[in-house]
Amino acid sequence: MLFAIRTEASVLQMLDSSPQTGMHDPIIKYLEDRNVKIHLRNAFRGILYNTNHEGKSIRVVSIKMGPKKEERRFDAVVCALDVPGIQKVLPEDFRKDQMFENIYKLDTAPIASVHLQFDVWVTKLNSKER
Repeated sequence: MLFAIRTEASVLQMLDSSPQTGMHDPIIKYLEDRNVKIHLRNAFRGILYNTNHEGKSIRVVSIKMGPKKEERRFDAVVCALDVPGIQKVLPEDFRKDQMFENIYKLDTAPIASVHLQFDVWVTKLNSKER
């Protein structure tokens, strides 16, 4: 949440402002200028797809979203998930394709994070070295 309250918090100095202002907002504007609709906070409920004569999935037709499992069609769908998430989302029929089957062979590593809280602002932004 540090970036949300301090715009100069990009201490790595890769951005001149917060990530929201310097990175996310320009990407969103670029997409929306091209009539891309971004759907956030819409629960994913399933994939509807066509199969070939061998039963392999060949084309995603639509996805089901929201509490009513509303069917929606898109030109493209981007689904950013971790390994366990994508394994839950993919239909069983997709595993007939070796590329998708390989996803189930992936192993993950546990991630530990440590959060430190200081009673003073800790940064080099105001130092004389800068």
